[in-house]
Amino acid sequence: MLRTILLCGLICLSTAADVRHQSVAEYTQTGLKLLGDELKKISAPGDSRQIAINALMRNVEGSTKLTPDQIEILQNVTVLLDQILDTYRDASTLASNDLTAIIGIVANCHESLKVNDAQMEADVDNARSQHNTCRVDQKVLFDEDAHACGELITLLQGYINSPPQCEPPAVTHTVADEVMIVAWTSYLSAGTKWFEDNQPAFIRDKEACESSSTNLATKDAECDTLQRTLEAAQCLWYQMRHDRCTELDNCYTTASNNHNNHTATEENLAGIRLSEAKMIVYIKCLVKLLIDGGDLGNLNVTCPMPDATHADLAGIAITTTDIPGKENCDINEALPIPLSVANVQTAWDAALQNDLPAGLTHDVLGIAVHCPAATCWCHHGTPSNGSPEENQACINAIAVHNNAGLCKACDEGFYLQNGGCYPNTPP
Repeated sequence: MLRTILLCGLICLSTAADVRHQSVAEYTQTGLKLLGDELKKISAPGDSRQIAINALMRNVEGSTKLTPDQIEILQNVTVLLDQILDTYRDASTLASNDLTAIIGIVANCHESLKVNDAQMEADVDNARSQHNTCRVDQKVLFDEDAHACGELITLLQGYINSPPQCEPPAVTHTVADEVMIVAWTSYLSAGTKWFEDNQPAFIRDKEACESSSTNLATKDAECDTLQRTLEAAQCLWYQMRHDRCTELDNCYTTASNNHNNHTATEENLAGIRLSEAKMIVYIKCLVKLLIDGGDLGNLNVTCPMPDATHADLAGIAITTTDIPGKENCDINEALPIPLSVANVQTAWDAALQNDLPAGLTHDVLGIAVHCPAATCWCHHGTPSNGSPEENQACINAIAVHNNAGLCKACDEGFYLQNGGCYPNTPP
């Protein structure tokens, strides 16, 4: 009876050993087949590492039990899989750098010509300041000239109103020659004395008028030169701003399109790399599970498909940055302010918008502050006795001045009405 029990026990142990051996074989073959099927899903058949992985896997295909050498082969497979992950990270880093570089190009778009633009704007501001200062000084000299020459005119008008009181002696043949000589000597002496008495005042006022007129003419020429410099600087700035705005539009549009297209392409490639990287991490888990003899029947728990936060997937995703908005480039900021008499109304409007002093504004426009309708003092600095074009420019300037109602006083022979100067007698 005991012999029978022992024999039965030996038979049962032998059967259990056969069953256990059969389970290891099935487990190993199932795991290797699963591993091979998953490796085929990595879409890099021509890659050297993939070729090496395939060669290594052929050494373990069909095995019923993993030997130490086969375990080492599987571990080498994971090393190659890690290297593939590294190539994915390198590709993503390169893609991220390329996108960042495009953002740098956009920044360069904003900086292009900005320094030149700023310098030309500074040139305009400097030229405008010098021109304005000159016109203020010119206004002072104009008033001084008007006063000095006005004094001369008043003096001369006084001479006209109070001429020397003397009558030439009558010429007769009844008077002795000596008497006639005395009479004529007295007459001429009185006339000479009148001129001698009044000459110092005349010379004084004449020289003062000439000096003030020379100073005014010199300042007028200086201001005209500064005005031309300002207008030239303004036009150069406008051209620069036009070029800068045009270049910014073209550069930004190109860079923006390049950024958007490149981002879409790189995000698509990064998505493919991330999907394969997840599969690689999953395969690495299968290799470890197979080597450790883990549960292949419940892979959702033992080897779940990793998400993007898995440590082995760090650096696989790319970094994208939204393209910055285009800077404002307003060409109207650099529009030249017309300073010529032909554009006096526009210039006047611009001056009002800039809150320039009233006296300065008049002079900038080339018109005297007191609106001289008779002599038409223009920015040429001379009365209306120049070319027909200059005369007409003066006439047009006065018409604009009158229409704008800017006059405060008028020359002699003209009357003030609603801010305009008009002749007392129609021409």
